[in-house]
Amino acid sequence: MDPVETQVLTKDLFFPRKIRDHGEMEFVDIVYQSTINFTCHAGYTLQGASTIECLADGEWTEPPPKCLPLTCGLPPIPAYGKIVYDSLFYGNTVVFGFGVSYQCLPPLALIGNERGMCSANGKWTEPPECKLVTCPPPKNISNGYITTIVKREYGYMDTVRYGCNVNYVLDGPVEVECQKTGDWSQNPACRAPCTNELPKGYYMRNHWPSKTLHEEVITFRCINMEKMCGYAVSTQCIDGKVKFPKCLEETNVFVKEFNSTSPPPEIANC
Repeated sequence: MDPVETQVLTKDLFFPRKIRDHGEMEFVDIVYQSTINFTCHAGYTLQGASTIECLADGEWTEPPPKCLPLTCGLPPIPAYGKIVYDSLFYGNTVVFGFGVSYQCLPPLALIGNERGMCSANGKWTEPPECKLVTCPPPKNISNGYITTIVKREYGYMDTVRYGCNVNYVLDGPVEVECQKTGDWSQNPACRAPCTNELPKGYYMRNHWPSKTLHEEVITFRCINMEKMCGYAVSTQCIDGKVKFPKCLEETNVFVKEFNSTSPPPEIANC
């Protein structure tokens, strides 16, 4: 091993930690007039010469550079907002890849990025804005009512609650919220009950309550005319309407053989 190569290796030039962990070196050999090119990984900046050359006296033109973490200055604070730091920072700088969270002072709404990041170019991502958001008065719903006091103006995150009249079922959330878009989150509806009125001539042996509420299950007993046995078929009350099973049509034919004062005889289950 010649004197130049011995000197270079003992100085740990080729494997300084700041380069080994966060950058790359490009070279062919380490003899007189050889050069080494240094580059850093994304998020790191080169401190020192990017290229060094081996001189005749066995020294290099420059000491090996370092790859230091790229940092951003303090992030911009949106008007009427605040920043929550959840990243690694040194004094007045934040390391690349880490970020902050933005929050707005009530009742303002945050419009834009909820998080800010220190980018690879040393700049912060676009900060959000804090804006005053209002929603129109909430809509009334048929067969229902608003349970909270109605105000003239509603701001971001204000809420109202809904209820339904007797025997009506609320379909949707009880509470809706004014969103940052200026719209309410969702308007519920009050669904109607079903009455116990069967199509003319249809027969139901079991008792059917006078009111069946929305989405409640109703069970009918149908007759298999071929085997002369009975079986259960279920359906639902959906907003005041019942979809009667087709098997009741066959059952109705069987029922018509009896008069209205004399119910059909008991039939065994299938």
